[in-house]
Amino acid sequence: MHEGFISVGEDLSIRFANQVSEALLGRPRSDLVGKSLLEVLGPLEVAPFELALREAALQRAPGTFSAPLAGPPPRQFTFRVVPQIADGLSLFFDQE
Repeated sequence: MHEGFISVGEDLSIRFANQVSEALLGRPRSDLVGKSLLEVLGPLEVAPFELALREAALQRAPGTFSAPLAGPPPRQFTFRVVPQIADGLSLFFDQE
């Protein structure tokens, strides 16, 4: 897999993150799993990001959106969000 993959629960806590996620976010998996996705992504504009995630979960429909991450250097990411069968969301992402 060449893109970041993160699985989150309904509360947006990270259940799993692949190695590409670690590299893209510059954080080891141990700093990701169990934490709130919104906390981990921190410097990104949380309100629109959270709204897109909650909408995908509520409608049980996939979606795609872009979001900036601040921090040296600022970066733009594209996210694909897919509702999981039982609960939670799968996020696939890559730097633009």
